[in-house]
Amino acid sequence: MRPHSIVPICIAIVVTLSIAVSPAVAQRNFHLGLPVSDRESAKGEGAETDIRCQPVHGFIGEFISLEPCMYQGHFYEWCADFPIWGTLTGTLHYYTIPEMNREFEVPQGALGESWSFVVASAVVVIETKKGKVFAQDNALWHSSAVGPQFVEYEHITGGTDRYEGATGWIGIAGAEVALMTGEICTPAEK
Repeated sequence: MRPHSIVPICIAIVVTLSIAVSPAVAQRNFHLGLPVSDRESAKGEGAETDIRCQPVHGFIGEFISLEPCMYQGHFYEWCADFPIWGTLTGTLHYYTIPEMNREFEVPQGALGESWSFVVASAVVVIETKKGKVFAQDNALWHSSAVGPQFVEYEHITGGTDRYEGATGWIGIAGAEVALMTGEICTPAEK
């Protein structure tokens, strides 16, 4: 497999995930493969909660690095802001966790051209006019003569305002501009 062929494979994985966890699944009151009542029971709450799930589709633009690299009083390895637009529009704030950020380089001649990849985890805060979405990010970045490419999975852990109690996932794949797809679920308004 050629090093730069990882991006089409990763895009295929993200697209497959977006089809597998479709709005039709959410309409049948399933979330991440479990019926809503089972998910709530697993939390110990014991009562069913109506969950509203919405698809996430959009784009992420080129990043702007931030210095100093801090969030809530903690220092991070690398921080950046990414403009996002689509069903979520605003800014994606990205904070890499130092202990979970590793770069590997393959030297020239070992497998063709020299290339490198980074495996990282990060704290993500997506800021929109409707509120903030909090997520845990796992990423694989690949860089070669072709240019940088990456794929990421973001596990949504909560939010503020409109996204209070949010769960779900977002998959991201691309290069300078990336595609974003996924699903955000929130407790239904009564």
